[in-house]
Amino acid sequence: MTPQVVTVTQDGAVPTLAVNPPNRNVNAPSGNTDFTVTSNIDWTVTSDSAWCTVTPSGSGNGTITATFTENLSVTQRIAHINVSAVGVGSQTVTVTQAGAAPTLSVTPPNRDVTATAANTAFSVSSNTSWTAVSDASWCTVTASGQGNGTITADYTGNSSASARTATISVTVATLPVQQVTVNQAKPAVDIDELAGNDLQICPNPSRGIFRIISSSGDHGMLEIMVQDITGEIILKKQFSGEKEYLIDLSSTPAGCYPIILKTENSLIVRKLVIIK
Repeated sequence: MTPQVVTVTQDGAVPTLAVNPPNRNVNAPSGNTDFTVTSNIDWTVTSDSAWCTVTPSGSGNGTITATFTENLSVTQRIAHINVSAVGVGSQTVTVTQAGAAPTLSVTPPNRDVTATAANTAFSVSSNTSWTAVSDASWCTVTASGQGNGTITADYTGNSSASARTATISVTVATLPVQQVTVNQAKPAVDIDELAGNDLQICPNPSRGIFRIISSSGDHGMLEIMVQDITGEIILKKQFSGEKEYLIDLSSTPAGCYPIILKTENSLIVRKLVIIK
């Protein structure tokens, strides 16, 4: 009698996929963390963030290792990890990385500048937003910034008989205020030292029309700046090769105005008196 063969066909188990825990909280320094996969089929893994790389795939029960870089920002960030398998859809877990502690450094601690109006700069090293303020009206600064940057300090000419200092305060929330200074020298020639100077201003006082004459007949380059009492420049001109130079401040209110005369070899400060 010929034997007969019959078969028993058994269905496979229902595919399963579970990933735990749903989230891992990690600190700002670089490192790695794990998720547990419970499954009976093949699975694949992707991350939506370049700073967090993951085990690309596996089969059955296994582990996903998430490797993360250092978070240099003070802001928390989240990477979404998608685990998928045929027949069961996908699951998403997350890595939540804390922000770094805020940092702030401002250098150099001081800038020494001349009496002539110009600007200077300070370097800011930070990983967050910061603000800057000057305590002197003659020195204005970059008001704010984000991360590493530069504070530019613009200062007016110093027409007084003494040096002066502006203190710049730089602030980041939760950190001590950092202060740097701009030390501006007094003019190279004080007002009281000008009696025998070669340049003459006449008439002075006047109703606003002044002539500047060189008694030696030197007609080289001359830069002229006139300031108001706040240090703001209200007139700036350059002359060269003329026998005398005319300044028209006839529309300027009556008062006493510092005038800075800069030649190729000297810096001279005088006062113009305007009467009405």
